[in-house]
Amino acid sequence: MNVWMRRSLCLVWLVLASGLTLDAAAFHDHSRSAQGQGSITDRSIEWPTQDDILRVVLLKDYNTRLVVVSASLLGTACGLIGGFLLLRKRSLMGDTLSHATLPGICLAFMVMTAVGGSGKALGGLLLGAGLTGVLGFVTVLVIRSVTRIKDDAAMGIVLSVFFGLSLIHI
Repeated sequence: MNVWMRRSLCLVWLVLASGLTLDAAAFHDHSRSAQGQGSITDRSIEWPTQDDILRVVLLKDYNTRLVVVSASLLGTACGLIGGFLLLRKRSLMGDTLSHATLPGICLAFMVMTAVGGSGKALGGLLLGAGLTGVLGFVTVLVIRSVTRIKDDAAMGIVLSVFFGLSLIHI
């Protein structure tokens, strides 16, 4: 396990085991103010008990386990890909591809809702994102090979143009 992955896991543990939780009942229970027990604008902080902290640290809740596993997988994948892209001097490529997928998500949502679906089907959204992500990557390669523009400038162009296209669709 490398240093960055250990630091990421420690950060996840710190976030999960942090001691502050807002009193949600103070925000949502309007009957408390009618009974004279407090105001709806009461923003008091309720410290967790030792049982709450132990429950988070020992991963007893499903949501806690899901967050830890997902964050660990995401950190590992991003660390591996990010390190490779950094060594190849293409660290902007991740941002470029993420912005290039946004128009595909917008288009897929619009097509699925026009057909009569809910627009939230994961397969359709992933297909749209994948298609425009590949299109963005190919566009970077074409700009780099056809013109005298350098890699980082080509990635910046694709990033901003594809992000602008997604804002037009919204």
